[in-house]
Amino acid sequence: MQYCDNLCKPFEFKGSNRKAVLLIHGFTDCPAKIRMIGEFLNKKGFTVKGILLKGHGTDIKNMDKATYQNWIQDAEKGYKELKKKYNYVSIIGFSMGAILALYLGIKYDVNKIVAISPALVLKNKKFIFAPMLKYFMKYNPHQTFKEEFPKEACDYNLNYYIEYNQIPIEGLCNFIKLEKIVKKDLSKVICPIFIIQPLKDELVDVKGAKIIYEKINSKKKKILWLKKSQHTCQLGPEKQEIHEAIYKFLKIK
Repeated sequence: MQYCDNLCKPFEFKGSNRKAVLLIHGFTDCPAKIRMIGEFLNKKGFTVKGILLKGHGTDIKNMDKATYQNWIQDAEKGYKELKKKYNYVSIIGFSMGAILALYLGIKYDVNKIVAISPALVLKNKKFIFAPMLKYFMKYNPHQTFKEEFPKEACDYNLNYYIEYNQIPIEGLCNFIKLEKIVKKDLSKVICPIFIIQPLKDELVDVKGAKIIYEKINSKKKKILWLKKSQHTCQLGPEKQEIHEAIYKFLKIK
């Protein structure tokens, strides 16, 4: 398989304790975007596994062959592989990965969930027309983070900021289907959950984090509102705060 970058490859680092964490990246992203969290938690003793969702991290044309069912299968496979070896398995998902983490929380006995910038409600309302747009265009180009936010980019670890520079419309349709499936069953999530949501998020509406918080039936739930970061907050100016907050949440029984 030809990857866009070596950091696009899936990763797994064995830890020193009996706790494992599955990390799931976002739409058009790759494991690079959640790798720093994995490396941090691994140093704290956790076994971490970052998966690569079908169609991602290689060639954007591969997104045309990927469905939301494939992404669910990838997430389930990663979870089950860890569950065979570890009794304590938590999930960290970023953006669409957070939606997949919630799906696993609906279907399985997950220990804990960390949802970073959960993409339950997209800011760009034009995306609702994706099912029609796919008949007229395959890809929608978009600027890189550095091009769109040149001032803010200096505060982000851009070495890990690897993504496709276009939005595959067919893939977007599948993303929207996944959102709808998870949204209607949020009440089935009962495990402890930690939501991390940047207030300056340029891609997802912050009300999505509020909907998740209100609809889940977890007895232990909290939201960390970030004031300085944008969507990919785990690579930005508050990344250290995020790392420490996640570790604190996961280490408590």
